[in-house]
Amino acid sequence: MDIAPLPFYREAGGGPTVICLHASGSSSRQWLPLMEYLEPRYHVLAVDTWGSGKSPAWRAKRPLTLCSRARTRRAR
Repeated sequence: MDIAPLPFYREAGGGPTVICLHASGSSSRQWLPLMEYLEPRYHVLAVDTWGSGKSPAWRAKRPLTLCSRARTRRAR
């Protein structure tokens, strides 16, 4: 099985989960002020997609798809 490295993510707070996804050319850092605001009431996750921020480039032999991204997020 071809396993890709898991992307880097930031995590804060507790409660219902909020997932923050950055735009291309950015990283999870763009969400730090919002994470600070929400963390008293929510569990906040901000992911660096592959090749962005602190995440490694996509190195798996299969193409990167939306399903691939969803599977790795559920794996955490």
